[in-house]
Order: sequence, then C-alpha cells, then structure tokens
Amino acid sequence: LFNYQDPLIRRAIWALKYQGNTNIAKLFAESLYEELFADLSDTLLLKPQLKLLIPVPISRKRLHERGWNQCELILKEFEKLDIEKSFKIEYRILKKSRHTPRQTTLRNRSDRLANVVDSFTIKNTEKIKGKDVIVLDDVTTTGATLSEAKKVLKKAGAKSVTCYAIAH
Repeated sequence: LFNYQDPLIRRAIWALKYQGNTNIAKLFAESLYEELFADLSDTLLLKPQLKLLIPVPISRKRLHERGWNQCELILKEFEKLDIEKSFKIEYRILKKSRHTPRQTTLRNRSDRLANVVDSFTIKNTEKIKGKDVIVLDDVTTTGATLSEAKKVLKKAGAKSVTCYAIAH
C-alpha cells in the first residue's frame, strides 16, 4: 500500500511494530479496507462469499518479547470497519512454528528465502479448504515471508491466496 522508503511511513511502521500504536493501526486498517474494496469490488458483488483474511504470524518468542503482532493490531481495527462482514478474519490458522532471525538482519534474497522455509504451519486446514485467502504482512522487501505463507496455505487447500503488505 505504501512505500517504505517514505520517512513518514517508516516511522509509522516502527511506531506500530515496536510501540503498539493503535492509532497507526487504525490508519493502516482504513487504507487496507479501501484498497481491498477497490481491488475486489467486482468479486464481492458477483461472488459474495466471505474472503478469509489472515495476518502473517510472529513466533511465540517474538510475541512474548513484543506483546503483540502488528498485523493483528491492524486487522482488529479492520474488523471494526467491515460493517457488511465481507471478510472473515482468522488470527490463529497460520502459525509461525519456528522462530527465525528477523528478515531485516539478512542481507540478500536467497538468505531471506532460506530463513523462512518451513517456518509456517496451518492449525486448521478445514477453515481454509476451498477458500479465497488474503494474507497481510506489515513490510515486504523480497517477498520471502509472503511467498512461504502462500505456499503453505495453497498446499493446505486454499483455493487462492492473495498477499498484501502495508509497505514495500
């Protein structure tokens, strides 16, 4: 949705990720809501089945250190905006099963791809089988995290997987 090179966006992501700033989460949720409706308006009208929206999970260790998952904060605000209930948000289907070093500590694409291989699992495949799934991440650079999440969701039976990031 936004360019991470923009200093304002970078500071906003940082405030969300490391300070749990829910005002920032609300602003990002509003932008995401508008973008999803613009991108999916035809689909939502023609095929009104719910779209499943899933945050990229963080490891249990990272959650314990930080106290929150920034993508979940955004989706909790998103839920408040979705009055028509066009989306079903599932917070615990995609699970980070293995703690990994932060992607930002790795220098190149191949290291980032290798870092996330087999780091996600699906908790309940029945909830995603045959569903159109949308995955949300806060920042994407190489796409390694979203690519791995997409691979795991498709393997578990998702009909389609679309990925969004707040910043790139």
